[in-house]
Amino acid sequence: MLRLPRFALLTAAIFLLTGHPGKSSDIVISSNQVFSVWEKINETLVVSAASESMDDDWTEKIKTMPPQAFEKTNPKDVLARMASIRDKVDKLLAPNQDPPVKTLIKWNDDDAIHNTIYLNSGLILDALALHIVALDPISLASVYYSWPAAKGKTPDDAMSIIDLADRRLDEIIKEQGL
Repeated sequence: MLRLPRFALLTAAIFLLTGHPGKSSDIVISSNQVFSVWEKINETLVVSAASESMDDDWTEKIKTMPPQAFEKTNPKDVLARMASIRDKVDKLLAPNQDPPVKTLIKWNDDDAIHNTIYLNSGLILDALALHIVALDPISLASVYYSWPAAKGKTPDDAMSIIDLADRRLDEIIKEQGL
């Protein structure tokens, strides 16, 4: 008689502990999380610029570059912008024989576009952190992976900081003659 209640209790406990099986698109990715990753990507670009240039004025220009405002940002525009940025990061990495940025192919489900943006952002961050460690082996990659999540960010805010990284990359590539 006690077997059925124990079984039901055990089944309920397992379900509560493991959650329900769901699609990856059930994971809620917000603009806050994307913004936070791109803040760190921008940090890596500033460090990379400082590591590869002896021109303090130029490095300060990169560091103090302001974000620009965006309105009515569409996630598909963000994904397209990221593909362009990934190509620029690959260009930056090539002279040091660093591996190119890995690419996560967009899932077929339109609901998963936010996951695709977030995960590809992480792959760009990974490549840039590895680049910095290759330039300076005593640097710590861990500083680029711990942050408090941003709060109250919109898709426009995320696009603004992604655009900032894109403009910084343009300046770094130009400075290095790539």
